[in-house]
Amino acid sequence: MNDVLDPRRSHVVVPLVCFVALAILFETTRLDAWLADAIYQWEGGAWSLRRDPLFRNVLHNDASRIVGVAYALLALSCATSLLLERLRPYRWTFVYLVAAVAASTLTVALLKDVTRVPCPWSIERYGGELPYLETWRAIVTRASSGRCFPSGHAGSGFAWIAVYFACRRHAPHWRWVALGGALAVGAVFGIAQQLRGAHFVSHDVWALAICWFAACAATPILRRESTEKRLAAAVESP
Repeated sequence: MNDVLDPRRSHVVVPLVCFVALAILFETTRLDAWLADAIYQWEGGAWSLRRDPLFRNVLHNDASRIVGVAYALLALSCATSLLLERLRPYRWTFVYLVAAVAASTLTVALLKDVTRVPCPWSIERYGGELPYLETWRAIVTRASSGRCFPSGHAGSGFAWIAVYFACRRHAPHWRWVALGGALAVGAVFGIAQQLRGAHFVSHDVWALAICWFAACAATPILRRESTEKRLAAAVESP
């Protein structure tokens, strides 16, 4: 099967192995705490950037609004592709992008409600009141009502990894630019929140994994285009 539309071999197995290895590393070591300790001490023993205008207003609040506008424009393009003849060949690509981005962000949002993991700024060693627990221990013990796992803000950037798969279908030479752009945006969002004390690094890793596999899971939608084109060609052929 065409690997452009069926990425299971290279886009599922290898990333899954890498993600599982990282997840185990974070759970069996205190790497999260070590990295957060370094940031906390670098900021002078306090989350001094938590209310910084650049990190709170620009990289969080304004960035969230921009992502929301981008998704609204994507949804509008999807609706338009059903009406305009010249966009109809791409309607399943628009449907794919809308579905993949929505699935990524909604899954992350749902998990934030279910897992109830606290933010670093709520933990004792960082000026809060709760004990530090590894992610899975925090989920099982349900010791807080936090909504910090996975990282929703980083996930809103990583969700656009779906554009990479769309480019593999229509513009392969742009696929790495699309992938690099989505990873860069997600990483900037994630690091900004880490510097504010809102997330551990593992929260961003999980957000990335969710977005990647959601985008992979939605790729059958892209195959609808190829199927329709083959059927159309078969009907038109003598």
